[in-house]
Amino acid sequence: MSRTSEINSICLISNRKDVVEFCEQAVGALAKVFTEEKVSISLIRFSKLLILDVASIEVDEELISLFISNNRTHNVICLLPFDCVQIKKNLIYSTFSEIVPLPCSFQILKEKVESLVTKIDISHKISFPQMNYLYAKNHPVFTSFIGSSNVMVQLKNDILHIANNNQSVLLLGETGTGKTTIAKIIHELSQRNENPFIAESIPNLPEPLASSILFGSTEGAFTDAKKRHGLFKSANKGTLFLDEIGFASQMIQGLLLTVIESGIIRSVGKDKEEVVDVRLIFATNSDLKEMRQKGTFREDFYQRISAHCIHIPPLRDHISDLPEITQALLKVHNKELHKYSLEKLMNYVWPGNVRELQNCLNRASTFCKGSIITPEYIILEK
Repeated sequence: MSRTSEINSICLISNRKDVVEFCEQAVGALAKVFTEEKVSISLIRFSKLLILDVASIEVDEELISLFISNNRTHNVICLLPFDCVQIKKNLIYSTFSEIVPLPCSFQILKEKVESLVTKIDISHKISFPQMNYLYAKNHPVFTSFIGSSNVMVQLKNDILHIANNNQSVLLLGETGTGKTTIAKIIHELSQRNENPFIAESIPNLPEPLASSILFGSTEGAFTDAKKRHGLFKSANKGTLFLDEIGFASQMIQGLLLTVIESGIIRSVGKDKEEVVDVRLIFATNSDLKEMRQKGTFREDFYQRISAHCIHIPPLRDHISDLPEITQALLKVHNKELHKYSLEKLMNYVWPGNVRELQNCLNRASTFCKGSIITPEYIILEK
């Protein structure tokens, strides 16, 4: 079964082989059709376009309410068989506007999908126009994220492109590249920006307390247990940023996977489950591909968290931005770089990236008494 987190276009809900083959032939020229056998909360929330084979799923008021409560009735195509019972037809027609009676021709379904693809902008082939390129370069939210090279402007365009949807984001980059800063920017650009941004590092989640920290706990739920709100409830309606996800144990991966798929949590010590609405951003400097091959990182969990992967370039790949970055970092110290100091910085590979650069400049500013930082104050790792 294909993983829905890979979907950036179309997901078909059907367990009928003939319908799956029909949709693949009808829509194949537009995008690959991913197939699932049941509707889940994560599909409703995160998929760009759903095709529902009504004969394959149980359509009832509870399911309809999930679509309505998540405001996701506009990006659904219902394949409705002629022999469908009337009560189910009434529910479908009163909820969804895009109905395709079955059987139908390839062309009818193709045209319906093309229309929705245009409306909700789901094709990967759509590129940013030049005005958006310049918009990203000058957007005020990026004032704390310095860099005007082509690599950095493309990164900013990628951030703008994914900020306003609810899909999870996986930030991949070396240590010190600014993953936390980017996570905050994504939150600020999203429609969730008036709600909480909660950040936590996975190594700070000891396995015995992971459920309590993530989902909350009641006092006395276990030995020495204290009342805890939990990260997911604290971030409800907002964004939860989980850094260093590569350190997550199999148990923690399983806990997170369950919430991603269901949208439901249960505090430790409580019997009642709660629905949460949280956008998840993950970050890592680990090689998740290698970890997946070794079996230390779950394939199903990876597919769920990587709806959008953003690769953050190391400083050495956009070294032309270094003069601009150093100028911004030194402003707080009211210092400037001697030209030979800048040359020394430009010739270094920066394994610690911008964080290492900031530490280097802070140290130089502390020991340099004048306003111009000369090369002897630039101490670099050998």
